[in-house]
Amino acid sequence: MKLILCIIFISTTLFAQFTPKDYDLVKNTFYRNFDKSIITKYLQSDDKDSVNAALLSISHSNETTWIDKVIKLDFNNYGDYIAFTLGQLGKSEKSTNYLFDKLIDSGQSNFNTQCFNAFGNTSDSSTILYLLDMINDKGNKDLSGLPYALNNFNSRFPLPQKEKFLSYLISEIEQEKSLERKFDALFVLSRLGGSDSAKEVLTKILSLKEEKNNSLKYYALGNLRRISFFPNDEKLINELITDSDSRIRIEAARTICFAEFDNQDKINNYLSLLFDENPNVSRQAGISINNIQLNGELKEMLFRRVYDLISEPKLSNNTRGELFVNYCRYKNEDYIDLIYKFDQNIEKEFIYRILTNVTSLPLQNFNFIKENINDTTEIDFLNISQAIISLQDSLKNNLEFNKFVLSILNSNSTIGISLIADNLDSLIISNNIYAVQQIVLEQVFKFYNDKTYGESIKSLYNLSEKVSSDFANQILQILETSKVNGIVAFAKKVRKENILSEKVKDIEFDKLWEFAFQYSKAKIVTNKGNFTFEFSPNLAPVSVGNFCYLASQNYFNNCEFHRVVPNFVIQTGDPTGTGWSGPGYEIMSEFSLQPFDEGFVGMASSGK
Repeated sequence: MKLILCIIFISTTLFAQFTPKDYDLVKNTFYRNFDKSIITKYLQSDDKDSVNAALLSISHSNETTWIDKVIKLDFNNYGDYIAFTLGQLGKSEKSTNYLFDKLIDSGQSNFNTQCFNAFGNTSDSSTILYLLDMINDKGNKDLSGLPYALNNFNSRFPLPQKEKFLSYLISEIEQEKSLERKFDALFVLSRLGGSDSAKEVLTKILSLKEEKNNSLKYYALGNLRRISFFPNDEKLINELITDSDSRIRIEAARTICFAEFDNQDKINNYLSLLFDENPNVSRQAGISINNIQLNGELKEMLFRRVYDLISEPKLSNNTRGELFVNYCRYKNEDYIDLIYKFDQNIEKEFIYRILTNVTSLPLQNFNFIKENINDTTEIDFLNISQAIISLQDSLKNNLEFNKFVLSILNSNSTIGISLIADNLDSLIISNNIYAVQQIVLEQVFKFYNDKTYGESIKSLYNLSEKVSSDFANQILQILETSKVNGIVAFAKKVRKENILSEKVKDIEFDKLWEFAFQYSKAKIVTNKGNFTFEFSPNLAPVSVGNFCYLASQNYFNNCEFHRVVPNFVIQTGDPTGTGWSGPGYEIMSEFSLQPFDEGFVGMASSGK
């Protein structure tokens, strides 16, 4: 999918938190200075939005020294922002005790969801068990949001007494009347891995008819998929695969494959999803046939049908590719012959996925890759590099293979350099020590002043460490003279030296601030249709400013959506189409209370 952007000039009314007057505070946060005098001035303001803005700034600091000042604020006025900030600052006994006091105070239920969210981030294995007492003796207490405490804690540590918490979630799904509370419990149950004990209640949800229950049905299906189960109910299967909501059919394609298929009619019924009008349903069915459990003649019959469908002109290229991948897994002794036979009909992405995951004939894999190295886009280098890395164990003593691997390291591909440098086998390094050293040195000199190669330079340094400590030190000396701030900062960080925060960024704050509040909406023009989204600079001025700045530079023109995960997310913003690249600089991640929900646009984050 191609993407072209244009900015629409529409005035808008901003609400809460950051405004154009907050230049100093946002700049202070952007450069991660967290100047106490600036933030304290905001915290002591009589203006509620100014205090909330200060709390958002503190939440990005990782400095637990702010906790004492935060918990002295008026909880009745700032409870949601106080809880959010404490959660972002991370594990703290003081924060945990403060939040728990608010949770057991029945008069403070307005901010329960945020308190539970934060409690999951601040607590440890002993204090998370406080929640069991609340579950067992809830009385009149509002437990809305409690599942998110479990989810957040489980993302950090194994959840203690997990079965008791799972039982609580299942009871919420079964007994709670609120759709929102049911959804929260279903969502978190899925994130915790699901439970066999939930089979009956999940199956009941799938029989609900009202459209308002569709979100529950998505996650009921997701939970059943987690435990690799689907009930042997042909009527229910037919209802799901013909549901008018394509999102239900996508989830059905992912989950019904775990049902019992004991005859050809049931198999054909499932394969009808391959011809669904929605290409995501079709592709998902192509992926999920690999999970159908069959033996003997039924399995052979299924894959004979799959083989025939590979040449079916009515199928999309993606569905055909997924079927081909699964057929090659099934006929893995013939996968190389199949690749050569269907080479012109299957997109290279799928062929390289097979060559990466099936390596029983390593030399034949390598020969195919060599024959197709003429393609030199970044996506090709991504696919080729991954396939080559998977062959190292088998071919590390092959001289021609060694030479080929090093040729990618010596290429102009940012992603090829990074992948090979990060994953080069130690024996290949030692057998080619002087060649590796020469390539690393030449590549560093060639790209160390080019900000688009920042990640490649870091990977080359990591490879230099595997050569020798003296060589790594030589590379660091070169990197310290780079014109790219991020590369210099990396070198100084390796040496554990301090660096001015302004010298970490390769984009000036003022360039982003100029655009932060200038526009209210963006129109996205694609070959699949157009849509518009609204900006929220009050919550994320740097992200909004960065987006508008890049759009003004035509950065997004002809970008592809490189990642599409049905019922979850689509991603774009990388001109290489790989998802591994960007504009050559980093900005801060801007976290806030705004939930990342359906219909929202956000930034992929690698940390604060």
